[in-house]
Amino acid sequence: MIALELKTENTSQEMVKAYLEANVSEILALKINNGVTVERGGKTLIMKKDLNGFWHYASEQARKQQTAYIDDPTVYGWAIHYFEEDEIEGTLYNEDGTPYKPAPVPVKKSAIPTYTPPAPKPKPQLSIFDDMFKANVTENTPTMSETDDEETDTDDEEEQELPEEETKIEIPQTEQPKAQVSPVYGQYLELKKQNPSAVILMRLGDFYEALESDAEQLADELNLTLTGRDFGLGERVPMIGFPYHASDMYLKKISEFHDIIVVDGKETRTIKRTKTIDRETGEVTESEPETETENPYPSSTFHKDTMILLYDLLDGKMNLQ
Repeated sequence: MIALELKTENTSQEMVKAYLEANVSEILALKINNGVTVERGGKTLIMKKDLNGFWHYASEQARKQQTAYIDDPTVYGWAIHYFEEDEIEGTLYNEDGTPYKPAPVPVKKSAIPTYTPPAPKPKPQLSIFDDMFKANVTENTPTMSETDDEETDTDDEEEQELPEEETKIEIPQTEQPKAQVSPVYGQYLELKKQNPSAVILMRLGDFYEALESDAEQLADELNLTLTGRDFGLGERVPMIGFPYHASDMYLKKISEFHDIIVVDGKETRTIKRTKTIDRETGEVTESEPETETENPYPSSTFHKDTMILLYDLLDGKMNLQ
């Protein structure tokens, strides 16, 4: 059993801690005990999670499902999801172990200058020479018709000047490098192309995950939290998950109105939907669930658990040949 450095304050927290110690992988145990490194404000920090933070998260999940009764497997599944997902934030610490407190942002006060109008200048006293200059200017000032003729001549000269042609410089377009899509996402796209109307569920670690439109649809139907992950596309792909040990309950709900393709390592199985709605009458008919198992992938020298461990260690940046 793996020992976890989690403090408990009541019996419920002790039960969750005992379940985690009996079921988490070594990688998840290291994440719980040591935290993960994050960047905040140009500073490297350590983010850790505790059972009090999980209790707030579990309360929020229970409120979303609008039910007074939540079974133990569901709560334990929330616990693994809470400590496994880096997007769910915990408490931030400095690298020396002290709590992180962001520096207060100083408020800049802008001083408004007081406007003082300039003092009026005294009018200069005209001398006899100024009077003579003023009279001379008045005599030589052109009349209105003369001014109009000069402006017309000037306009004609300006119209005769043709503007020079602008030279356009074409900048060659450089091709952007293509993103490397992770094998998991590539496998999902291939299965979705072959089965566009089915929900694709893929086993990743301790969870079954749905992606893209499947994730968005199931998030509404099952009232699950919609997250996302970068699969080498440069942007996050919508994603939801539920723990594998509670998969029977979720698969039963999904298969009521959806065909399901379940990918578990090298094994792929198909679950047919159990209910059909008549579009004209709205009548719901039920049928017995059918499960088909197939193995479309060639044998590999790596064990399934080894592949999952490599995928987690490399954060999905792994090419399968």
